[in-house]
Amino acid sequence: YVTSFKELRLADPARPEVFREQLRTIKKRHTHTNLLVGGFKAYAQAEELGEAEINEWLDRFFALRVSTNMLISHYLEITSGRREDDRSKEEEVNPYQSSINPRCHPFRIARHAAEVIGKLCEQWYGCAPEIIVRDEGAQPFPFVPRYLFYILSELLKNSVRATIEQHFVNRAYPISTPEEVRASLAPVQVLVCSGSDVCSIRVSDEGGGIPVDQLGHVWSYLYTTAEPINFPLTRESVDAPTDLRKLEMGMLNSVHSLADGDEEQNMLMRSPLAGLGCGLPLSKLYAQYLGGDVKLHTLPCFGTDVFVYLNSLGNHCEELPQGL
Repeated sequence: YVTSFKELRLADPARPEVFREQLRTIKKRHTHTNLLVGGFKAYAQAEELGEAEINEWLDRFFALRVSTNMLISHYLEITSGRREDDRSKEEEVNPYQSSINPRCHPFRIARHAAEVIGKLCEQWYGCAPEIIVRDEGAQPFPFVPRYLFYILSELLKNSVRATIEQHFVNRAYPISTPEEVRASLAPVQVLVCSGSDVCSIRVSDEGGGIPVDQLGHVWSYLYTTAEPINFPLTRESVDAPTDLRKLEMGMLNSVHSLADGDEEQNMLMRSPLAGLGCGLPLSKLYAQYLGGDVKLHTLPCFGTDVFVYLNSLGNHCEELPQGL
C-alpha cells in the first residue's frame, strides 16, 4: 500500500496512458488478501487479538477496498475508449464487472452463480443438488455485478455443501448410482424478485440448518464449519468471486491427474466449497456497504433461508463501518 501510494503521488496526469497502466498494476497488486486473513487467524489462535477486534478491523479494511476498487474500475471504464453501445452489450450479463452497471440483471447473475457453484460442487463431491432459480418479476437495476455475484455464489456454496452433507455424506445407508445420489438430494431454491428500487433474493436449502449455539459466530471471519484452507484455488483472493475459467481449468487438470493416476495432484486441483471463513461476513459487508443487507433464518435440523435485500445504487449513501 505504501508503494501504491507513492506511485499515485508521482503519477503525471498529463500522461493518461501511463496513469491507466499504473492503476491496472495497483489493482492487480492488491488482489492478494489471503495472507492477511490467514495472519489474523494465526493471531486469534495465539490469543493475541480477540474475535471482535479482528472482525472490526477486517470489516474496515474490506470496506475501504470496495471504495478503492470501484474508483479504479470506474476510471478505467470511462477512459477505455469503448462506445457506450458496445459496453452495454458486453456487460449486460458480465458477472465480473466491478463498476456500476445501470442495467445489472439479478436473475441472470443468479442463474450464472447457480451454474458455477453447481460445477464446483460436482468437481468436489462428484455430485450436486439441483439449483432451481426462479424469476418472480426481477428487473434490471443500477448495481455492481461483481458484488452481487460474490454474494450469491457464497450463499449457494453454503447451501449445496450443507445439502450434500445432510442428505448424502451423513446418510446411514450407502447409495451407489448417480441417479440414486441425485434423487436423494433436496434442491436448493433461489427466488429473485424486484420491488420499487429494491431487489430481493431468497436462497433456501434443506441442509440441516445451523445449530443455535453457532448463530452468534456465522458473521465472523474466523468461523467455518469446514476444514480450514489458506488460499482459494478458483478465484484471485478471498474477497473475489469464483472465476469460471479457473474452475474449468481445475476440472481439466483433475481429469488429467485421474488419467495419470495422480490422486494427490487431483485433490490439490479440486477447489473446496468452504474453509476460508469469509463468505458470509463479506457478503453482508458488501450488501450493507451498497445500501442493502443480508438476513439469515435457520430451522435447526431442517434447513436455512437467507434473504438478500439490495437497493438501486443512486438512491442510497454508502454504509461505512463505524470509525471510517
